[in-house]
Amino acid sequence: MRWLPVLLAWTTVLSGQGSPPPDTTALFAELTRRTAAVVGATPVAQRDFLRTALTERDDYLRREIRDSAYLFDGALRPYLEGLFDRIVTANALDLDPIVFLDQDYTSNAFSMGQGLFTINLGLLRQLGTEEELLFVFCHEVAHDRLRHQLTKLRGLADRRAAVSPTLRKLSRPTLLRSQRRQRSLIQDLRDHTYAGFRLQREAELQADSLALVYFSRLGYPASFAARALAAGSRVPVDSSRRDELVELLATEAAPLREAWLTPPPQLFGGGGFGAGAAMGQDDKPAYFWETDSLLTHPALADRQLHMQGYVTEQLAGDTLQTGHAHGLRHTVDRALLSAHLQRHDYGLALVAALRLLHRQPDDAALRRLSAEALLGVYRAAEAHDFDEAVPPPEFFHDAASQQVVRVLRQMRQSELKAFTLAYLQYAHPAAYAAQR
Repeated sequence: MRWLPVLLAWTTVLSGQGSPPPDTTALFAELTRRTAAVVGATPVAQRDFLRTALTERDDYLRREIRDSAYLFDGALRPYLEGLFDRIVTANALDLDPIVFLDQDYTSNAFSMGQGLFTINLGLLRQLGTEEELLFVFCHEVAHDRLRHQLTKLRGLADRRAAVSPTLRKLSRPTLLRSQRRQRSLIQDLRDHTYAGFRLQREAELQADSLALVYFSRLGYPASFAARALAAGSRVPVDSSRRDELVELLATEAAPLREAWLTPPPQLFGGGGFGAGAAMGQDDKPAYFWETDSLLTHPALADRQLHMQGYVTEQLAGDTLQTGHAHGLRHTVDRALLSAHLQRHDYGLALVAALRLLHRQPDDAALRRLSAEALLGVYRAAEAHDFDEAVPPPEFFHDAASQQVVRVLRQMRQSELKAFTLAYLQYAHPAAYAAQR
């Protein structure tokens, strides 16, 4: 399979994924400058802990940038920066935002203090309108202006001792670890970092309150703010018919079998044969397939209740306004597909490719990418890493995506191999010839 990494690298280059910013020297220098400025303005007694915490944050950002965790190419980041600029201008804020666009599929955004903001690709997929995005960004700007992160960053210095063993293990040769262990260590490190940005209920409500002020100065009613919070627990549905995605994989040489499409028989304890383990119940850590849309934002139910009460009391007549679709879904789905392939999340990549292919059935490039993802799934099964590459059906919230995973799980390995080869022959002849 020597050709597969080459194909994936070629895909990554074409789609603009995984590339560093055009001038990392200037960006890294700006991080250092901002840290020095805030440390210099801090009382002497507190400077050491703050310098340590902010330096650790900056080191995390530099490492993520070097590892191509963020996107800097394409139209997405300039669009997001434009939304932040609108908030700054409308509210006359002394703020120069730097936006990091993370390739993570979870729906999340957070402030890191000093005008640094991280936006996940998953958030752009979850929120459908520009107004919803603007309120979420107002909320993050409010955290920055209220200096909530400076308070939380105190904890990063205290966690240095906990992070150090993980960093030492990651510095050892990769060959001494399995892929599962490698990703587990990386996720441990990210969890420690996320903990530094996790806020409490009071801070979240304060940020929502100030965000409403910022949002109103943009000329939008609070009903959009309530809608943005409600979207945190709303699942975007891509398909209405259960079999429509998996049918895209069927070929004349390897049609779908009824046994694969039939729901598995139920067991007394729930679930069924071939259904896969429930989320977090197998030997795979639950965070591998995290679906929490607000990893750094607790008390979502309380925030929704407060916001809805405010809207009902103050602006009930505005709840019927529609808003403007941001039109980013296709671009975001393409970016997520490339990110999934790059990270060897082949089950997510396959579903993402099929979703795109369903909307653009004549796109030959998407067919090749779906073939690469399916081959990755088979290779993972061959290496006994199927659960490492494919999430359980419960990860997805629409029936069509769940059906794709269930079909894969209900195949025997020999059936999956034959099915994969047939699809490669149809969708990616060059890869099929190399595989043969």
